[in-house]
Amino acid sequence: MFLPLVWTGIGWLVPASVSLSTLIAQLITRGLTGSPDYWDYHRWPAGAALFAAGAVCAHYAKLLNPNEIDRLLKKIEDQKKRTFYLVRLKPSDARERHSFFWVPLKFWFVILGFMTAYYFSIDLGWVSDN
Repeated sequence: MFLPLVWTGIGWLVPASVSLSTLIAQLITRGLTGSPDYWDYHRWPAGAALFAAGAVCAHYAKLLNPNEIDRLLKKIEDQKKRTFYLVRLKPSDARERHSFFWVPLKFWFVILGFMTAYYFSIDLGWVSDN
């Protein structure tokens, strides 16, 4: 059976950041409450973890934007002691796509944001989790 590649570029960052932030949030929740049941009965810690994962995805999506100019300028001095600055584009200028399940990395923070809002609304009682 052929398993298609579900990410391109650093699209693997989405599941990695969600998994890592969820693990860290679960460990912090268990450490602060002293009970493993708090994680099972409250959804806001998972929402906070998804928010953190969305922030990581948004940060890297902004860094990897192929149209964004790198802050580093290359300084060149010629033989007549004139100084030139060349603007260098980021290495991702080759238009490498960064996506997970064919959704670009720059949109994953929105998806994770909606999931965060859903988890917080469950704890506030606005939405039923049944």
